[in-house]
Amino acid sequence: EQAGIYLSRQKLANLGLSVDDQINHLIAEINLHVELDKDFNLNSPRQVEELLFGRLQLPTQKKSAARTSFSTDQEVLELLTKWHPVPKLILRYRELVKLKTTYIDALPMYISTNDGRIHTSFSQISTATGRLASSDPNLQNIPVVGDGAQVRAAFEAQDENIFLSVDYSQIELRVLAYLSGDPVLLDAFRQGIDIHTLTASSLFDVAPFAVNHEMRQIGKRINFSVLYGLTPYSLSKDLKISLIDAKKYIVKFFAQYPGVQKWMDEIVKNATECGYVKTLGGRRRYVPGLREKNKNLYDAAKRIAINTVVQGTAAELVKKGMLDLAGSLKKYDAQMLLQ
Repeated sequence: EQAGIYLSRQKLANLGLSVDDQINHLIAEINLHVELDKDFNLNSPRQVEELLFGRLQLPTQKKSAARTSFSTDQEVLELLTKWHPVPKLILRYRELVKLKTTYIDALPMYISTNDGRIHTSFSQISTATGRLASSDPNLQNIPVVGDGAQVRAAFEAQDENIFLSVDYSQIELRVLAYLSGDPVLLDAFRQGIDIHTLTASSLFDVAPFAVNHEMRQIGKRINFSVLYGLTPYSLSKDLKISLIDAKKYIVKFFAQYPGVQKWMDEIVKNATECGYVKTLGGRRRYVPGLREKNKNLYDAAKRIAINTVVQGTAAELVKKGMLDLAGSLKKYDAQMLLQ
């Protein structure tokens, strides 16, 4: 927080001009397909709804969250792209507007007049699992790919220094292996086997060397979906596969790592009895939903219970690592800038 991180106003301003140009081109292109009124506002969901389902007569997909109109969210627009070019243009327009308002216009407002750097704030109490959360501004979700990567490029190391980015390898899966004591997971980590490849080889009944990139990505998604308590329905949408396949993958995962299922059942049982879960470091989170009669609320509480123990313990390890690193960095001309 005290060190701060330098942001180039010039680079961000140049990016802003480029994004403005792209937005104007998109509006002009939408106008070629359907003539917009002078006061038409592409940022208004109501007006976009009228444009898509009224003027263009595209098929409605689902109701809005308030159930008072038809949704024009990202999922709906992606579905509508197969019927007309305008939904794809609106998707792109929204991407660029979000980039401009969230980063290009907002970030310079946080640059300190004293040292030209941004000093974010980190909180240990704003997330239930105990992860450090960055705010004013949030520097933990600066985009990595696409147009957003240029926002990331505006952050610069100064005085002939360089940025060094380091990460724990699959920390949450390692925590899961340790806490569950599952022999297959533990053995894989001890031998340095890639966990995503190992999971994929079981899902697709092939040898690990025969697992291709696409298979590994599915293995990776399954590994993390189990940690985050993704339902078969959510997984089927996420991977664009059938509900039957999603269920089959989840069943296969637990057959491959039986210790994980046993540990998860134990966590839920204990939390139901005492009302809370606890991380390895002793952080408590109360989960009253485990006594719910409503199945949806109960299932959500189960996901919270399991995820909190894993993610909370991982957060503690990272913070412990940061404290150790801060101590050893005193010997070098180096600083931690972000987490």
